[in-house]
Amino acid sequence: MPRAKKSLYIPAVLSREEIDAILAQLSYPNNLMVKMLFGCGLRLFEGLQLRVRDFNFDAGMLTVHGKGKKDRTVPLPESIIQELKTQLKVVGELHEQDLAAGYDGVFLEDVVEKITPTACRSGR
Repeated sequence: MPRAKKSLYIPAVLSREEIDAILAQLSYPNNLMVKMLFGCGLRLFEGLQLRVRDFNFDAGMLTVHGKGKKDRTVPLPESIIQELKTQLKVVGELHEQDLAAGYDGVFLEDVVEKITPTACRSGR
């Protein structure tokens, strides 16, 4: 049986000082996103897909919907929990302002592809 070839790929791991230097260059809210990515070990796309329902502050856990429809839970870093709660409050107030101004609704991924011709004719 042939042996597996050794990978020439060596993963680049940033030191704590390098991470702190990156965070020092970022402003709100981008710095919070990067803290989430590093603190929870998220892939970029996983971080972009986070929703309010994924956060469980009581248990200090985050549900991540990862690649291949594989969900997992990861601990939330205690150092950013208060910052996350503040961000959710700010976004909630912004949403209320939008609703008061007559803006509402959501963007739905792939909704056009899921609508059947029959549903379009019936008004659904």
